Amino acid sequence: MKKKGDGRLFPTIKLNDKKEIPALGFGTWCLGQREDRTFDKKVIHDAIQHAVKIGFRHIDCAQDYLNEQAKRKGRHVYTFFSSAPFINKCHCNILIANLKKEEKKKRIEILQNKKKTFLYLVGDALKELFNDKVVKREDLFITSKLNQPYHSAKHVELALQKTLLDLDLEYLDLYLIHWPMAFDFVDYGKNANQRGWNEGKYNPWDTKVNPHISIQETWKAMEELVKKGFVKSIGVSNFNVQLLRDLLSYATIPPVVNQVESHPYLTQSGLVKFCADNKIVVEAYSPLASPGHYSKTDPVLLNDKTLIKIANKHGKTPAQVALKWNLMRGENVVVITKASNPQRISENHSLLDFSLTDDDMKTLNSLKENHRYLRPQEWSVTKGIYLFD
Repeated sequence: MKKKGDGRLFPTIKLNDKKEIPALGFGTWCLGQREDRTFDKKVIHDAIQHAVKIGFRHIDCAQDYLNEQAKRKGRHVYTFFSSAPFINKCHCNILIANLKKEEKKKRIEILQNKKKTFLYLVGDALKELFNDKVVKREDLFITSKLNQPYHSAKHVELALQKTLLDLDLEYLDLYLIHWPMAFDFVDYGKNANQRGWNEGKYNPWDTKVNPHISIQETWKAMEELVKKGFVKSIGVSNFNVQLLRDLLSYATIPPVVNQVESHPYLTQSGLVKFCADNKIVVEAYSPLASPGHYSKTDPVLLNDKTLIKIANKHGKTPAQVALKWNLMRGENVVVITKASNPQRISENHSLLDFSLTDDDMKTLNSLKENHRYLRPQEWSVTKGIYLFD
């Protein structure tokens, strides 16, 4: 890590392209999502506002989370992929006041439509922070991710432009391939509908993994985004060692980050070492083992007696100890936290005033449950694909 934290701003880690990333990030997965799959705009707004005001400078988003969209005054905008609409007019309209880049203009059709309603989500919370001068755009490190139906070379840039429009940004600090397997193309509205975004009505569609779109094709298109200035850095998510080896064999711009599940019940020590040896930062998602999202048969990390004992010794919560464990594993680990409760958000950020002992680290490393909470082999679209094992 480059510098010490000051109690508000977290230390940064230098990426292999010389950019810097804050070692603690605020995640937006399921942020503000209700049981009926709609989103509570106030929860999203308040959580992001509070996180940034207490010192978070790293915001982790994804198109697949379905909560990036911002509300704008102006015209309704639709983007198109060839003959198929990328954004289905019935489900995912967005607004923009001015189109500043010719690259966007080439791909955008402007239509007037006053009957649509709009969400108030992550993009609006960010815009309010900028407008109120709480932070400047350059003060934040903002990540998003390429969704699986858009891995084809002809769709990658358009998918990014959709995210930039939704977040009301001119560029991203980091853009990741969310998952290594590509899906068949489907327009954005239908994809969002499948995930239950259509006013809470769940309307699944059948899609398939597309084996004819290689990671190499997708990565080449990702590299073009860097060259065009749309993104500063690129990386991957949910890649195992073999996938990383393959990627490094042809990448002209190597990945700066691999975002994977990591917590004391899933240490992934071999993967973390491989990434360190190849100057790739590991971003740990679900660092608390996805509390509230696991099944009844999954072990609950935060109820672990060993973790609780160490937490009591330091006067911290089990969650704080689990987060600190990830941060102390090495100089190449970033942690993505997520909470909507202001107290929890503050607790997740209060990690600079204590350290775990060597014995604490050895004890937590020895838990070795090797338990994965996100299991794509059990999901409908990727059922039977054992990506990690």
